[in-house]
Amino acid sequence: MLSNDLVFKEIFGTQKNICFLERLLEELKEYPHNSLKGKVTILNGNPLNKTNIKNKSVVSDILVRIPDEIINLEMYTQFDEEDFIKSKVYFFRIYSTDLPVGEDYKKQHKVSQYNICLKSSLPFTKELKTEYLLKENERNIVVSNDLKGTIYNLDKLEEQNYNVGENNLLKRILWLIKAETDEERESIAKGSEFLMDVVSQIKKFLYDEETKEMKNFPDKWRHEGIKHEKMEITKKMLETNEPLEKISNYTGYSVQEIKQIQKELSIKI
Repeated sequence: MLSNDLVFKEIFGTQKNICFLERLLEELKEYPHNSLKGKVTILNGNPLNKTNIKNKSVVSDILVRIPDEIINLEMYTQFDEEDFIKSKVYFFRIYSTDLPVGEDYKKQHKVSQYNICLKSSLPFTKELKTEYLLKENERNIVVSNDLKGTIYNLDKLEEQNYNVGENNLLKRILWLIKAETDEERESIAKGSEFLMDVVSQIKKFLYDEETKEMKNFPDKWRHEGIKHEKMEITKKMLETNEPLEKISNYTGYSVQEIKQIQKELSIKI
């Protein structure tokens, strides 16, 4: 079964599903429906003011820009103290990197961060929603009022009920993020055209269109990772003139395969 955080990134963090992201952000920001339509830019994988700050291991980060604000969405299966510390560091890096040297401080964007977690071990996240401001540890002063974070602990959704129709849409979206089965998702989405569209897209992502069987993404990605690692080892050993038999023993490639790689790389021994 594909993890909730990867589903979250696919459904809300890809350009093809930008309408879902726009609606989610409107709910998080309590903006009117369609107020962000066409105004959301996904920044993941792109330089932010010529400085690449998107170098984190968290799979499900979604970094976006809306008018006058940058928003970072993070999805965690388990959110603990170490995660919170790393998240706050990244939060501040976004803020500090956004303003180019020499620019007027007043042009600085507001930065918001949303940590959505299936379960939180932080003692102060006893409610579904917890807000915080970044503070300087030594003097315990707020770094900036333009740095606001919100933690959604979905473990507390067990105490909440979702309504039929479009009412309470944010909580129903959070329920969808947490759901693990098709039956759960369809029950949550019932009566909402928007949520049914989200569920339909989740199914397309999770299942093979022809066989209707669950896609085995983790195994596929693990295989690709091993293949990439073997290729990198082969390249480095060829560059250092290691014997082909030795490279074969290290990587599992046949000597003939290594010769083909050598030919493609135009490396002469």
